[in-house]
Amino acid sequence: MNIKAYLALQFKNLNGVLHGIAGDITTEEWLSRPGPGQNTLGYSVWHCPRIQDHFLHRWIQGRAELVENSRWSHWSHLKLLGVGVGITLNESDTIAHTTTLADTLTYADEVHAALLAWLAEMDEDMLDVVTNAREHVRSFPEYQTPGYLDEMNNLFPVPVSGLLMRPCMGHVHRHLGEIEITRDILRKAKF
Repeated sequence: MNIKAYLALQFKNLNGVLHGIAGDITTEEWLSRPGPGQNTLGYSVWHCPRIQDHFLHRWIQGRAELVENSRWSHWSHLKLLGVGVGITLNESDTIAHTTTLADTLTYADEVHAALLAWLAEMDEDMLDVVTNAREHVRSFPEYQTPGYLDEMNNLFPVPVSGLLMRPCMGHVHRHLGEIEITRDILRKAKF
């Protein structure tokens, strides 16, 4: 198996896991927290495809993110919150209260399709490239906040392969584990 096929398979599995874990979250669960001071499930589900969209399009390719398309204009009020990195708990609550599971899963599928299309066309040498991500995000105020830069600073020197494996896969896997555990605890607490 070549590396592109391997990455495509991993991203297909990840998208399936997202749907499997989050696909039947109720509105009550969407707005629930794992504990005091923690982000809601809705925020965490939304954050997973936002991270992938951001790294694939803005960081790696220096292009507009899918969320910037007119299809997602009803999320324009979230623009200044970026991908939800380095924001306050109240800001993350805004995300959960103004997005829906169905919309977020549709967005996740669009990001997933774009990721697979890019992988299919990409030259494998690109995996070793360190992109000019700092320049790619420079003109976006939401990506110049201290919170965002503190969280992302260690990723600027990482090559594309590391960006795909760390934030686009590993970070998302970690959130999916949190979502699954929280969902299960909420459901078991009802019995």
